Amino acid sequence: MNNIKTKSLIIIFLSCIYSTAQIKTVIIETYNKRNTSFIELNSGFKLYFDDLNPNIRNLTYKITVCNYNWQPLEFYTSSFIEGFDSGYIEKFKQSINTSQEYTHYQLKIPNESTKIIKSGNYLIEIHDDDNLVFTKKIYIYSNNIKIEAKTTRSLNPKYLNKKQNIELSFTPNITLMQNSSDNIKVVIIKNNDFNFSKKQVKPSFVTSDKWVFKNDKKTDFWAGNEFLYIDAKSIYNSPYNVKSTKTNIEGLHFYLYDDYIRANFTYTYFPDINGDFKVNNTDSEYDNIDSEYINIHFSLNTGKELKDDLIYVYGGYNNYKTEPENLMKYNKETKKYTTSIKLKQGFTNYKYITVNKQGVLNEIKLNGSYFETENEYSIIIYQRDIDFNTFSIEAIKTIKSR
Repeated sequence: MNNIKTKSLIIIFLSCIYSTAQIKTVIIETYNKRNTSFIELNSGFKLYFDDLNPNIRNLTYKITVCNYNWQPLEFYTSSFIEGFDSGYIEKFKQSINTSQEYTHYQLKIPNESTKIIKSGNYLIEIHDDDNLVFTKKIYIYSNNIKIEAKTTRSLNPKYLNKKQNIELSFTPNITLMQNSSDNIKVVIIKNNDFNFSKKQVKPSFVTSDKWVFKNDKKTDFWAGNEFLYIDAKSIYNSPYNVKSTKTNIEGLHFYLYDDYIRANFTYTYFPDINGDFKVNNTDSEYDNIDSEYINIHFSLNTGKELKDDLIYVYGGYNNYKTEPENLMKYNKETKKYTTSIKLKQGFTNYKYITVNKQGVLNEIKLNGSYFETENEYSIIIYQRDIDFNTFSIEAIKTIKSR
């Protein structure tokens, strides 16, 4: 099974530590993609987020340079960032015509004070005075290396129908003497979910000019299953999977039909957006400030309690976090797990995952794993910058399994 264990608080911190009860819909937008963590050097980006506290706060940002393993490198800031590494967030709007009031903030980089001038890992921190509100990590990359990559079925007979394999090759742009795992790091991320990624992957073999990863279990991934989805682009037309709706003092509520454990079902393909979410209000031209926050009520019919596991509603809507708001509770009478989460209008992917007593995340126990599943894999090539003894990102390539 694809077992990922949270080993320390610093890993949680670097991923994204905002509380989804207050801060919602954190989005990075580039010139050609909305909601991504991968940003081409010199192309710029915008960070959007909502604060369910409608009172405007005096928020600031700070950008920290990090090494390939997300260790902060504040000593090198002036070599990677032109101008200041911090400043005020001056652009914001309050919601209009919504039952849930909120403030929508926007940060643009580069701006008059801050410009990122080198590729690498960067951590964005948002502060309210001395209090950390949330963090978001981004990958700034150059296009200095060409990556050849594709997905195949695992060659391990035991997992032939359950796993996918990533084959890739590239030519480093450094000398042979420097061509070692000390100077080059390879990371593969599945569906933009850092919990299910492979870090510092070693090549199958190295030729005089190429690193090659082929038919290697080190690049095998559990294929998993397609994400489920909520289509809430309109609050006036109930989506197919919404059983009922109601409005009360807490706002608008959508009650979904029961979901079931899919691990023992046959694979069924239906298009998803690989765990992502898209804000979209078909009844307004102003998605960012005129979209409702809907209380989405989830119900997972398990037929019995899974006493050794916690169950979470999982997806990119909260940066793949497992926290109190998306933790499900078991009802002994109905034999179902339920919870309610505030989500912004639009199209949202989700699935159910388990976390055992040791803190290990398991994505296949409830969903199954089928090699036919359509997934997205992002390959990141880090290379040591000899001048600064830090790691730049020389290339990122994203491929799909079908």
